[in-house]
Amino acid sequence: MSILDSRLSVRSAYLRKLFSYSLLLKTAHRRLYWLSNEESRNWPIVVNSIPKSGTHLLLQVVRSLPGTSYYGQLVASMPSLTLRERSSSRILQRVALSLPREVIGGHIHYSPELAFELKLKRVPIYFAVRNLFDVFESEIHYIRELSKHHRMHYEYRQLQSDAECARLAFIGSSKTAHYAGFIERISRYVGWAQTEGVYVAQYERLIGDDARATWLDVFEHHCAFLNENMDRELFLERCAGLISSSKSHTFTNRDKGRYLQHLSRAQTLKIDELNRKFGYS
Repeated sequence: MSILDSRLSVRSAYLRKLFSYSLLLKTAHRRLYWLSNEESRNWPIVVNSIPKSGTHLLLQVVRSLPGTSYYGQLVASMPSLTLRERSSSRILQRVALSLPREVIGGHIHYSPELAFELKLKRVPIYFAVRNLFDVFESEIHYIRELSKHHRMHYEYRQLQSDAECARLAFIGSSKTAHYAGFIERISRYVGWAQTEGVYVAQYERLIGDDARATWLDVFEHHCAFLNENMDRELFLERCAGLISSSKSHTFTNRDKGRYLQHLSRAQTLKIDELNRKFGYS
């Protein structure tokens, strides 16, 4: 694991952000140059996702593409520290501060205006999705057990049972901050899965027997999108050296079904219906 990966994989969100900001400062002069020369630039590559859907894993694949750079940047419509929503124009400003062909992560809500602007600038977009039942469980575990900086962490920690946690995750809360219900939170991302030109990558295919084929599919898509030829063997070599879900700072082994068992049949059907919009049946 490189020094960059080791520092960006620490559990502490504050240490990760500190290191990420230090990288921003080191490249500030280059970022300002490209911000003032937008017409002549190559734009960054956005790896977007529903939170807890394999952001880190897809980032590792896209980072392996020749000619890319990575500085640990992540742009979120709803930063976990505040849960205050950023506008599409603010998101676009953050993307514009990136370097040419820099790979940036994102938890960016869909909007037609934002999708149009990114398409106009020919920004390559990769979108990670995952079975929403796994997302539901992973999100609760992450906020409750791992993410002390998350705005909802202490509200989850105050709950006495798994059933209460499942109820909070599904229904939402306005006690600590505006924390929408699960269906509303996830629905904000549906448009990306249905936008022409966006590469949709299922988490399960990134870690299963189809992983190598999926890596190559990403490679072929990127070459076609940029209309360029790239070193295929170099890409595969980088993938083999980088890619592991266990390198994510949020990786953990947990009991599957721990929170799902507390959902009602009606709630389960609602998640199942939304799942189909992301290609899961």
